[in-house]
Amino acid sequence: MGRRSQAEDLGCSVWRADPVGDPRGPRACAATARGRRPLTGRWVSTQRGGYLDGRLGLDAINRLRGVPGWAWDAHSAGWEEGFEGLRFFAEREGHASVPTSHLEDGFKLGQWVSVQRNARKSGSLDPECQERLEEVRGWVWDVPSASWEHGFERLKRYVDREGTSAVAHDCEEDGFRLGGWVANRRREKKSDDRALTAERQQRLEALPVWTWNASTKI
Repeated sequence: MGRRSQAEDLGCSVWRADPVGDPRGPRACAATARGRRPLTGRWVSTQRGGYLDGRLGLDAINRLRGVPGWAWDAHSAGWEEGFEGLRFFAEREGHASVPTSHLEDGFKLGQWVSVQRNARKSGSLDPECQERLEEVRGWVWDVPSASWEHGFERLKRYVDREGTSAVAHDCEEDGFRLGGWVANRRREKKSDDRALTAERQQRLEALPVWTWNASTKI
């Protein structure tokens, strides 16, 4: 079952606040102003227009303000929709590593997440948005670094348990392909890949029985 917002609950009730435009009221998330539900998008746009030109009643204004994710401008609404989708994804999956191609209820969440990271990198991300993103469970700005640290932590757990870093190529730890991760580090070393920094090399070499040559007899 998909996520259900307070805006959807509000839309299922009778809109008694003398709204502007469509008397049927909002039928979906306020943030989903366009794309998935055209009627809802038109209704939401009408409410925003009514607010800007003073035609929207005070009761309607107050009720809309009470809807999580509601925004009076479409740009902010789009950001809130993405943020709501990210929070739902993180709560469900236990992390915020959203694949670039991932869709969340039809919303291009993976692309939205990439835009936020690029915006921070260029210095154009609003500080408040940055702070809110950093509060999301499992959120990271540097995905490659976070992925490397995740693999290294898995390797350390293996070492603590087995007493050695000699990992079989087909070894898996709780579904994580640890053997493949180790093999990739060796390939980076062999090809002088810049991703394998001197600091990372030192951390790997400090592990018991670590070797860069997989054929070395332990």
